[in-house]
Amino acid sequence: HLKSKEKDAFTGIDMSDVNVSFASMVAKELSFNNVNFQTGSAEELGFLDKKFDVVICSDVVEHLKSPEKCLASILDILKAGGISIITTPNSENLIVRIKDKLFPRKTQIEIDNGEHISLKGLKEWINIARKTGFNVLNVYRGALIFGGPRYNRHPILFAFVILIDRIMDFIPFANNCGEAVTLNLRKPVKP
Repeated sequence: HLKSKEKDAFTGIDMSDVNVSFASMVAKELSFNNVNFQTGSAEELGFLDKKFDVVICSDVVEHLKSPEKCLASILDILKAGGISIITTPNSENLIVRIKDKLFPRKTQIEIDNGEHISLKGLKEWINIARKTGFNVLNVYRGALIFGGPRYNRHPILFAFVILIDRIMDFIPFANNCGEAVTLNLRKPVKP
């Protein structure tokens, strides 16, 4: 069985004092003594007083005016050889572009565009990560299309989408065929 070591510690960051307060309350209620939540900006993580082995940034960078600053800030707080996992929508999703040509309507990305101010495609995210100083270890695609009520009403369509999505996992060039992308990045170890 897996036990958390006493020295393992987790830090969560959010811009909202309300979210930080709620998360802290839940952690205390669940007796997670090695979890700490702080209010702060993902673009300026310099206020953290330690270096981290792993930084997870899930569905954040697309909401920032300067996602490049966020990646640079993550690089700064990582230990040498540390890993960062960045997940964000993929604005150049091939499947959505084909779907929009066949069935013109607003995509989820267009609907959310008021909040998503830094939408970029897979190649651009990879270039930003490399320019920041990260080594790109792996790229994983998200689901072909975001689910939701329109698919839940049609179980056969939903099952078909899941089947196709699973098949895409075995196609080497299919990384750009997902509505989201996950980048597995490493901070280089300097000789």
